[in-house]
Amino acid sequence: NAKEGFIVLKDDIDNMIRIDSKNHIIRLQTTDGAFIEINKRNINIGCDNMSTVADSTISEKSTNKTGNYSAGWNTETPVHSQLGNYNITGGITGSPGSGGSGFTITGDINQIGSITSTEDHKAGGISLMHHHHTCSAGESGEPH
Repeated sequence: NAKEGFIVLKDDIDNMIRIDSKNHIIRLQTTDGAFIEINKRNINIGCDNMSTVADSTISEKSTNKTGNYSAGWNTETPVHSQLGNYNITGGITGSPGSGGSGFTITGDINQIGSITSTEDHKAGGISLMHHHHTCSAGESGEPH
């Protein structure tokens, strides 16, 4: 009866299961130090690498999600959907995927700062690089 204490189960190379009934903690730990700990309603996992495999769906629900990925965060998915605001601190780099190149935005854009481009821009079908003006002297040439 461990109601007021704890039970520790160890094998001969120190893999361990600890049940601490008094403090509501269950901990599984390997000799190498990897662990899963359930502490009341909190779960902590410590390891070198962790993989999650699900044949159908992985669902998460939380008030907040925080991560610290010192070498990057890579995601491979055919579609990424975001509901709500997307705040980015830092730059954005992209390249064409298997669906081709391009970027489509629906809605207004507020640009603070300059835009640099190596190709043409069009507004209402009028080319920025190749448009002409009609004036009293006739039609102008392309901008230069």
